[in-house]
Amino acid sequence: MHKYITKTLNRVSNLLFPITCINCGCGLPENDYLRICQKCFLKIELIKEHYCSKCGKFLPDGGEHCYSCRKKPLYHFEFIRSAGEFKGVLRELIHKFKYQNKDYCDRIFGRLFENLLDKEKIMKEVDCVAAV
Repeated sequence: MHKYITKTLNRVSNLLFPITCINCGCGLPENDYLRICQKCFLKIELIKEHYCSKCGKFLPDGGEHCYSCRKKPLYHFEFIRSAGEFKGVLRELIHKFKYQNKDYCDRIFGRLFENLLDKEKIMKEVDCVAAV
């Protein structure tokens, strides 16, 4: 009985306050976990290859290290890796998370990082993951 009441209340809640994509505002199914549509999720510019092996910055022309890491080789970490470039949809999501209290954006960031962990060989050796 409790399950039926909860399900009914969720449907009424979704009718009054529909779940929409955090980026474009299009409607989403009531059980959507990420709260971003597939179209917007695919617009996030991921760093797939050609990145600095120290700081993780995208290197459009390839190479091992970016200019900053070649210039200042002493850092207090072995390497940093980012899932995407800080622009476009990802930039908007980060700003909504930080400045508009859209805490559910953490699910999107988690999914991006989960995908990164699955693809990157070096990430299998990671001791600590910290959000910045």
